[in-house]
Amino acid sequence: MEKSNKLKLTEKRLMEIANRTVTKTQRIYDTQVRGLTLKLTPFGHKTFEVYKKAKSGKSPVTVKICQYGDMSLEQIRSEAYGHPQTLRQGKNPNLLLREITRSDKTLQDALDWYAKTKTGTIENHTLLQYRRAIANYTPTLLSKRLSDITTEEIISSYQRIVDGKCDWRRDDGSTYKMRKLSPSQANLWFRAMRAIINLAIDSCVIVIISRS
Repeated sequence: MEKSNKLKLTEKRLMEIANRTVTKTQRIYDTQVRGLTLKLTPFGHKTFEVYKKAKSGKSPVTVKICQYGDMSLEQIRSEAYGHPQTLRQGKNPNLLLREITRSDKTLQDALDWYAKTKTGTIENHTLLQYRRAIANYTPTLLSKRLSDITTEEIISSYQRIVDGKCDWRRDDGSTYKMRKLSPSQANLWFRAMRAIINLAIDSCVIVIISRS
């Protein structure tokens, strides 16, 4: 293992790091996503965080992603990707998340806002793919408040799609059941969720909608 605290993290390297014992808090910086770190503590805690200063900020902001082992490295990078951009805009993702916590707006609200905001800037078929992925694979999440959707639900939903264990009702009333494993569809669903929720956070959509 390299001595540098900046590494291109891989699943293999993470397994090696997970076996480390440290005598003081240490951060391993990922070279692929700016600000993404794995924090190790003497108590054995291993936490993925975005650790970076906001624009004009005096000290770094810590945005927790998850504990080691809760998500794949690909999912962690996807989740962390938008936070450095938010910080460069001088916004604190933690404060924006609090706005969501105080809001009663749902995933459906965020999906509608995403479609309204992105129409004309991304392909129509991409919007349609995102709508279908969320509506088909996780219809029960659409009516939930964003603040009530848990990490556990995201992880379990992703795994169900990977395992091909989802079914849904078609427009004609018939039920469609997945016939095989589908990691590609799981990744599409995860990209959709990430894009929609990140836009809601970055643009403070929750506040905007509640005032309309």
